[in-house]
Amino acid sequence: MANKKSYRISLALGGQTYVGEGVTLLDALTNLERPSKLMGKAVLRVTNGERTIEQLLLPYRLKMFLRPNAIKYQAKNLSIAFQ
Repeated sequence: MANKKSYRISLALGGQTYVGEGVTLLDALTNLERPSKLMGKAVLRVTNGERTIEQLLLPYRLKMFLRPNAIKYQAKNLSIAFQ
C-alpha cells in the first residue's frame, strides 16, 4: 500500500482551509485542524482517492459537526454517504 492515508477531509471556512488525513474517516476527523471561530458557512470536502463528497455546512450544523463528542457519529454518517 503506497499511500497509507486514504481519506482526506478539508473544511473551507472564512477564506482558510483546514485539513485532516487518515486511514479511516474517524482518523481523518480526529486529525482535522479546528478553526478558532465558527462563524459563517463552510464547505466540507471528503475524498477517498476516487470519490469526493462535498457538503455546505451552515453555522449551526458546523458547530454540531465539530463537537468532540460527535466525531464518531459524523464518521459513521460520512461512511454511509460513501457506500
